[in-house]
Amino acid sequence: DPRSDPARFVHRVVTNWSNGTDNIYFRDYDPYVTFAQNMPLVRAYQLAIEIPWHKEIGVRGYTPEATANSWFTSGINFWIRSRYYWDAKSDIKAVMEEYCRGMFGDAWEPMYDFFDALARRTIESPAFRHGDQVLPRLYSVEFVEGLDFYLQTAERLASTDREKARVEMWRLCQQHMLKYLTLREAEQRGDFVAAATLGD
Repeated sequence: DPRSDPARFVHRVVTNWSNGTDNIYFRDYDPYVTFAQNMPLVRAYQLAIEIPWHKEIGVRGYTPEATANSWFTSGINFWIRSRYYWDAKSDIKAVMEEYCRGMFGDAWEPMYDFFDALARRTIESPAFRHGDQVLPRLYSVEFVEGLDFYLQTAERLASTDREKARVEMWRLCQQHMLKYLTLREAEQRGDFVAAATLGD
């Protein structure tokens, strides 16, 4: 991302390494900016750009680490990784559709749109840092509230107990995001009493 100094630096480092060896292995994180908050960092479009480029410059393997406590919030990233590791020419929309159809059945279309909205934030935003400071730069309360439209539609369409439970997990995740971002807004305003109350 040319808007981000750290991203440009990482790009330069990786490119320079690739000039010296064709035996590169990456250890990285998914989600890549959060510890323990279980915020979804859907890297679908990032990974669909990065992995084919990595293959071109000689990357031979990865050891990604999940830093969230929940497989649920980072599972889609590992799904996409597994598909792209197998075939770097995969169609990202087809890969995401396959995931959503398998996970959400009759509710797959609104959940696809839900993940699309989250994934677009990670490429539309110039935020590029490791740690929870980046989350309010990726997501606003208004953005996360706007995800209601997709979740409400999915809640209506889910037909089996498994589909309903999986949509409900993302509803709980969205509510968790809202609580966290509301707390951070209070902190950034300097209203530490409100932030502490919200934290409790």
